[in-house]
Amino acid sequence: MKLIMIVVDADRGEAVEDVLRRAHVAGYTELPTVLGKGETGLKQGTRAFPGSSTMYLVAVPEPQAEAIVGELAQVQESHPSDGLAVYGFDATKML
Repeated sequence: MKLIMIVVDADRGEAVEDVLRRAHVAGYTELPTVLGKGETGLKQGTRAFPGSSTMYLVAVPEPQAEAIVGELAQVQESHPSDGLAVYGFDATKML
């Protein structure tokens, strides 16, 4: 099992959700307003530092995770300035 953490510019969350739908993901967690500093700069949702990101957490079997990451790579290639970052972790369902 893999836990995928996807962080993307808040305005591009729909592209991530499209990938998850096409991959038949049964469920995911969305954190709609993520603030912080990264490769695309400081995002604090203020006038001085506008913008925010959206984070998705997706737990899926490893083959499905690989397919999702492949689709997300295509999204990143077509929109390289969207601040898309994808991280993967081994996950075990505990309860």
